[in-house]
Amino acid sequence: MTPKILFYVNYSEGPTKADYAQHPVISCAEGLKKLNIPFHSNINHYKYKDGTYLFQEQKNINHDDYELIITSPSCGLVKGNYCYPNKTSLMPKEVILNLNRKYKTVMLDMHDGFMPYISNSKYFDYYFITSYHENVIKKIGNNIYPLTFGTSNRFIEATKNDNNFSNRTINLLYSHRVNHPIRKYMLDHVYNNFTNLITHFNDNFKEPNENDEHYLDWCQSGRRHNPNYYEALKNSKMVDCTGGLIKSLNNFGYIYSQFDSWKLWETFFAGACVIMIDLDYFGIKVPAQPINMKHYIGITQNKDTDNAIFKDIINGKIDIKKIAEEGKKWAIENYSPDKIAKYILHTCRYGEKKDNNIDIASITNFKII
Repeated sequence: MTPKILFYVNYSEGPTKADYAQHPVISCAEGLKKLNIPFHSNINHYKYKDGTYLFQEQKNINHDDYELIITSPSCGLVKGNYCYPNKTSLMPKEVILNLNRKYKTVMLDMHDGFMPYISNSKYFDYYFITSYHENVIKKIGNNIYPLTFGTSNRFIEATKNDNNFSNRTINLLYSHRVNHPIRKYMLDHVYNNFTNLITHFNDNFKEPNENDEHYLDWCQSGRRHNPNYYEALKNSKMVDCTGGLIKSLNNFGYIYSQFDSWKLWETFFAGACVIMIDLDYFGIKVPAQPINMKHYIGITQNKDTDNAIFKDIINGKIDIKKIAEEGKKWAIENYSPDKIAKYILHTCRYGEKKDNNIDIASITNFKII
């Protein structure tokens, strides 16, 4: 059965305040479009170069006409402050709090930090969240599921290439504009010992000309879309995709926050070898779990172990070309927009699980303890 779907999205406020938190909603909608599943929206949003919109406004909305209503923390909160308080296109609280509703409500939450809006999960039927630590989540509720930043058609197109891996001239690209503790660790304690491998890239949020063909993408991506960056990415063998920090969480011990990024998924799709934290080591779950040293190279913040990894890369004991190829194949099979849309629909009990490459059984059967 194909559900009738309504999205609640919010307006953008220009490139410096472009709402990154709506990225999973955009990805899901693009996936639905590829699957030929129609959807409506509360406003026109996410403009294309031809002047049309991905999300098209539906007038005189009757919420009971829909099976699924999907939103993000940008406009669907009951508790907590919105990060962009001047925005006005909000999902009415009575739509979320209606105990007699026939529709199911779905939250896609990818906010920075560790679960700043998780108190809202009890108001939604399905709550998807990044930085998903199973040992923490299962003590909060059984309606919470893993989420990633995932992909969009914009950067899939921007990273498309058939570059021969051996001809790529950048050994390891380090392209971060914001400093994180894990990135400082990598610079100070790992990359400092392998300086001949590293190529740095930082566009410092350089603004393109308003007549530039990429200007709209730059604005709507929060100043992230840069053709020069994508060219460097496609010419790289490895890319540092580390991000985030370790936090102490009351009653739960230590957790890892903010590991995910656009760069991570851009790198997978560009066919470079991903360097990021070891997800299994830090207890992080994503919808389809990648395998360390098969799909990516995992860092544990153990200086000896992490430095040994790069020594093995240099002496050829670790085949980064094979890892890059396997990682790209895995990402395409599991995290293209249509696969993300299928994952969300199947988790919400729509569609046939066998049609989806993502194994959701392992993430939906846990019990509250």
